[in-house]
Amino acid sequence: MEEIAKIERADTETAFILAKQWDGSWLVITDMSQAFTIERESQRHDVKTGCREMYEFLADEDLATHIVNKLSSANRSDSQRTSEAIRHALTEREIL
Repeated sequence: MEEIAKIERADTETAFILAKQWDGSWLVITDMSQAFTIERESQRHDVKTGCREMYEFLADEDLATHIVNKLSSANRSDSQRTSEAIRHALTEREIL
């Protein structure tokens, strides 16, 4: 099997762990102090699958948020949009 590249140095800007649970679901661990047990060594397929599934989950979540924001914006009345624009402009100029 092809070996996954190992990190030789631990100086990093940020880090996370992508973990596969026994039920096949993936989770992201951002707290590096969190304790967990690794049952088997990761293979190249695990890395590819985990990264792809997490990317797709996040992209779907971003798309859903975008759609909700557009629908919410479309449901506001013209007067609400105008009021918000005026409030925003006045706040930016530190008038409000």
